[in-house]
Amino acid sequence: MPPRRVQVVGPQAAGKTRFARGLAAELGVPLVEVDVLVRLPDGTMADVGSYRAACVRALGDAADGWVVDGDDVEQVGIAYASADAVVWLDAGLSTTLPRLVRRVVRPRRGWSRAAEARALRWALAHHASDRHRWSALAAQDPARWRRVDARRPTLV
Repeated sequence: MPPRRVQVVGPQAAGKTRFARGLAAELGVPLVEVDVLVRLPDGTMADVGSYRAACVRALGDAADGWVVDGDDVEQVGIAYASADAVVWLDAGLSTTLPRLVRRVVRPRRGWSRAAEARALRWALAHHASDRHRWSALAAQDPARWRRVDARRPTLV
């Protein structure tokens, strides 16, 4: 039986949302997007308490299963603690950097160019440490973690 509660993690611009959307459709469960929960309508970030409450609500509303798109592993850990499986969409800078630059030029809905530029700087500064962190977490719990190459994203 396939897992019913899946968290998809990976670097910014790895393709998590697209992958998670397809996986949620395949499993017949709702998609919960961390970016939607953590980013307020004015573009600022929610505080941890507000994010935690939104996450608990979203996961509680999807009691039969969910796919969470985004990394809350250390910030709050609610989805991570409840996930049957964690998919690490692994992508190198050669994959993510062109996508991040494109986002600065053509921002996503609800994001400003300045916010996308901050995200680009953050992604560059944290890419290696995040990869190391996910690799270490996967090694601690290999039965639950699946590494997927973002250039060829498939779970088979």
